[in-house]
Formats: sequence, C-alpha cells, structure tokens
Amino acid sequence: MYKLQKLSLQWNYDTDERMTIAQSPNSVLEAFFSMKDWEFVRHGFNDLWEEIGFELDDKRIEFEGKYVHLYVNENKTSLEKQEYIRIISQLYDLMIIGANEDHHNVRYEMWWQDFTEINYKIKCKIEMEENIQSGSE
Repeated sequence: MYKLQKLSLQWNYDTDERMTIAQSPNSVLEAFFSMKDWEFVRHGFNDLWEEIGFELDDKRIEFEGKYVHLYVNENKTSLEKQEYIRIISQLYDLMIIGANEDHHNVRYEMWWQDFTEINYKIKCKIEMEENIQSGSE
C-alpha cells in the first residue's frame, strides 16, 4: 500500500508560466500537477478517465491494477487509484473555476464540454466509491 501524499493545488492568478501551482514534499507530484497550459488536460482527460496510459511532453501516467504511476521525465511516484481520482478531480475543478473566473477562451473550444462532463463523471465515481466504503464498515 502506498502512503497518502500531501498535495496542495491552487490556480495561479499571477502572470507566471504556470496555470496551476502544486505544492508537495514529493517533487514528482508537484511537477506533475503544476500545469503550464491546457495541453495535458486537453489531450489526456479522456484517456485518464478510461484509465489508459498517457504521455505528453515530460509527463506520463500508467495504470496498474489499483495503483497509478506518475512520471515527470524519468522520476516516478505512485498513488492508489482512488487517491489519484480525488486529486485529478480537484485539479479539474480548479481548472474549470479558473477558466471561468479568468474568462478564458478555452471554454469555447470543442473539447471543453466533454472535459466538463468527464469531470462530473469523476465526481460520481468518487461518490459511489465512498458510498460503497461506508456501507462495508
């Protein structure tokens, strides 16, 4: 079993080079969830939902049973899948809220509606898992 990781995500309102800022003692988590642009989300949200490995630039994700392996360059960290799903849901929420608050043009791109629907499905998956866990205790 992998240890739960400490991670803080926030939208970057400054004119920095990143849209989201992740802070963690784990350098891979910090780099993986700090998004410089929309490309990783735009090209990967469906693969991530379907639990298909995905790679773009220096970031890669692999699914293995109940674990998820995240890579930045060749550095790796692993999370339990349920923990990863919760983190990705927080990231997607953050990006949707940030895009809305900043009136970002990405909201009018063809893939945006599918992305927001996947985010809703992820939330439903989390809720179902929580209901299953609370029912078994």
